[in-house]
Amino acid sequence: MKIKGFIAVKGKTDTGKSHIIIRCFLKTLKQKAILIEHKFIYPFVALVEWQGKYLGFISRGDNVRKCEEDYQRLEDMAKEHHTSVLDSCVFAITEKRKIKTTEEIEKFWKEKLKENGKEEYDEILELDNSPVDNIRKNREKIKSNVKSYIEDKSEELLKLI
Repeated sequence: MKIKGFIAVKGKTDTGKSHIIIRCFLKTLKQKAILIEHKFIYPFVALVEWQGKYLGFISRGDNVRKCEEDYQRLEDMAKEHHTSVLDSCVFAITEKRKIKTTEEIEKFWKEKLKENGKEEYDEILELDNSPVDNIRKNREKIKSNVKSYIEDKSEELLKLI
């Protein structure tokens, strides 16, 4: 499968990466995207046609083996629907405390970049100081901040596509 654009959503564990990716996906559907196929449980993997572009979404980015599985699932979806080129692939990269794990995930995506004649991601949405980090501590107080944060960041991600 050929991918023209790589869009990474990067952040620490529990910063809302998956929620933002899924919310962005839902926004494409609201804007009349054609849902080709999806797996709407965690991990979330989807393929849509939106504004004449084929987009892939992968929400899990915390384990290299699982990233490989999800990428393979996206590739299978594309093959099943006779799509050999994706205009963009949106995916998560979790920056874990175990640096080796993060490096393995980065290496996996860098290999995919090379396979597609690229050296760098086309876009990166960095999630720093997310209110999601604190939700377990102050659930009610932070709930509305998290909702607006996810909404804002998913809108920002949609613009990157």
